[in-house]
Amino acid sequence: MTRAPLTAATARAVIVDVCQLAANKPVTSVIICDPRAAAQHSLSQMLRPLHSLIRIACVPDGFALVDTYSAQAADIVLIGIERSIDTGPEAVALQSAMHPQSVIITVGAATDADLLVAVTIAGAQGLLVWDHNQLPTGGDPQPGGPLAW
Repeated sequence: MTRAPLTAATARAVIVDVCQLAANKPVTSVIICDPRAAAQHSLSQMLRPLHSLIRIACVPDGFALVDTYSAQAADIVLIGIERSIDTGPEAVALQSAMHPQSVIITVGAATDADLLVAVTIAGAQGLLVWDHNQLPTGGDPQPGGPLAW
């Protein structure tokens, strides 16, 4: 199987499709949980083409995620996972315990098997393989990245 280079339009289409499939309905609200502002911004930009989307909230950690979700539930919760920041598994566990009905998709590299097992056990329903570091300032992904499905 040959993969074509991933363009900004293709990347946006993938993330939009993943969110709609996970929610099984049009997505009107998303909460992005990641302590990295650049990752929050990149994911927010990827979601913009979602015509039904009314609200995107960005939070830095699991506690802010639970507070934000408690105030106004979202259709999808995207949680950044990366071993070096170590907030992803904690956020997944906290969100899953406090709001078990929430749809949680983790976002990050698929290179750490222990991390993937930990977030799945904690309650994540899916993984969007994505590397926000591959997005240049212009917003177009580098060929071959940052999304896979």
